[in-house]
Amino acid sequence: MTSKEDAAEFVDRHRAELIQRVRKVMPIADDLLRRGMINYEMFANITTSKTNQEKMKEVYKALQSGGTPLKTAFYRILLKNERLLVINLEDAVGDLEDCLNIGESSSGSIALEGPALPPASNILPATGRKPAALASDEESVGKITYYTSNHLGIGADGIVFRGHYLCDDNNKRPVAVKRIELAKQSYADREITLLLKLDDNPHVVRYFCTEKDGQFLYIAIERCAASLDKCFTKENPFDLRGLKPVMLLQQTMIGLKHLHSHKIVHRDVKPHNILLKVHSGSVTVKISDFGMSKQLADGRQSYSMRSGALGTMGWNAPEVLDESRKVNPTSAVDIFSAGCVFYYVLTGGEHPFGEPYRQTGNIMDGKYNLNGLQKDKHEDIVATDLIEQMLNMEPQRRPSAESVLKHPFFWSLEKQLQFFQDVSDRIVMETSYGPIIQQLESGGQEVVRNNWMEHIPAVLQKDLETRKGAYKGAYEKGSVKSLLRAIRNKKHHYHESPKEVQETLGSIPDDFVSYFTSRFPHLLLHTYLAMRTCAKELTFQKYYPKLRES
Repeated sequence: MTSKEDAAEFVDRHRAELIQRVRKVMPIADDLLRRGMINYEMFANITTSKTNQEKMKEVYKALQSGGTPLKTAFYRILLKNERLLVINLEDAVGDLEDCLNIGESSSGSIALEGPALPPASNILPATGRKPAALASDEESVGKITYYTSNHLGIGADGIVFRGHYLCDDNNKRPVAVKRIELAKQSYADREITLLLKLDDNPHVVRYFCTEKDGQFLYIAIERCAASLDKCFTKENPFDLRGLKPVMLLQQTMIGLKHLHSHKIVHRDVKPHNILLKVHSGSVTVKISDFGMSKQLADGRQSYSMRSGALGTMGWNAPEVLDESRKVNPTSAVDIFSAGCVFYYVLTGGEHPFGEPYRQTGNIMDGKYNLNGLQKDKHEDIVATDLIEQMLNMEPQRRPSAESVLKHPFFWSLEKQLQFFQDVSDRIVMETSYGPIIQQLESGGQEVVRNNWMEHIPAVLQKDLETRKGAYKGAYEKGSVKSLLRAIRNKKHHYHESPKEVQETLGSIPDDFVSYFTSRFPHLLLHTYLAMRTCAKELTFQKYYPKLRES
């Protein structure tokens, strides 16, 4: 029996014990990956397993595919990381060491046969001093230290580890360390260039430094607490600490707008690449992973698909998937992906294009389902309108990131109330036959629910009907214009109203606005769409995107 066969036989014979007892699974898997003994898919399966036992079962699946050479490499690395366990399991381990030429080096570490890995620098920069002894899973390269057993995820072109960056002799900053093979350095250089260009926005991850050894490039970036997908897991979902879905999505779009203002297309917008940073008890959204991002050339609005970067299946735009496309993709691909993320967040983890195995086909066919949003709830009605625009099959018809941010979905209650007032003031002198009133009243029966007076309490009806003034008796119970006027008048005369009326309406603006939009959920969106013809007027410019962005 050869030495390699002895090692492989040991791995097979002690399968059950090793699955139960190996603790340093990730350093072992990382070493196998670095030596090219397992591929990224195998490594990802190990990484995403929850317990050490499950991780070891995935290791054994990989070992079976590689036969004796892989099992021999695994044994060598196991002996380096779990020496006492191996000795306990195999009294004859000394014989195996002799056969495999494994022995102690002069420094007391285990020397492995075969090509040596490039050593990581353990010298503190500018000091000439060595740090304290490294943990078994700790690797240092220049100013960057990372932990091979502590994976944060797998990016578009590399693995991300937990680590820290040595700012100076005495200060360490917690970071995420992205390790990229030197063969992919051109992609890493592009990502670093983009990170530096985007560094001045609070909703894009920050870049700190880069180090390199003989095999890998290491990029230190801002470490966050979790990615967005961790908020919707069944077990131990991430606590958003009071961050509302609307604010979360607004911060996401501010980051995306920043990218697009620099003519950068992310091309892989998805929950895994939207990170959550905790600071002083609050959460901030950060866009991350620019491995697939594209800097548009000067004067260009689109990019070539020669790179073959498709993004992530299930989150990518239909024009990226369409091989017969006649025009190149634009930044609208990010808007489509963001539309999927919007629905995902608002429904607690659902996808507008269905189950994973159906998503790509449904995206190609434009078959989305927004039934997770209620059709009679004000907030969901407004959200549905925006998401449908973002998921438009025609890229040129999707809103820009700036336009998305101007949509009523993001309006505060105070801004909603001001809009209702501005509209009422604008249309007060318009005739019933004019184009603005015609548009406002078209479909208005659904908005006012046939007779809006019937949907408010008697105390408010009485107050509106009896209050003295130019509009006494002028309310038309089936009119949108009339309902807006009632809202406007009650806001202006709120403090003159009886206490009972004030208690009914609640405080201004929050309770007051919600009182009316909860009873007339279509009012805001209907009025917003009807008044688009006034978008260029000074009063309404703050409510609508510029026409060239519509």
